[in-house]
Amino acid sequence: MLFDSAQARFSLIRGTTTVFRFQLDDYSSNTEALWSPDGQAFAINYSDGGAVGGFTCGYF
Repeated sequence: MLFDSAQARFSLIRGTTTVFRFQLDDYSSNTEALWSPDGQAFAINYSDGGAVGGFTCGYF
């Protein structure tokens, strides 16, 4: 997984192929990526306002 923090854009890459790409519209900071044990799903946690902002979790 690649993350461009300036654009809040994620790219999921397998080998040399981009499998999935998405952007977070309300991203501020504190990003965490979590993978399922079987590697078939992942979640992204992030803040929309830094340490005092709200936190969001997206499941993919």
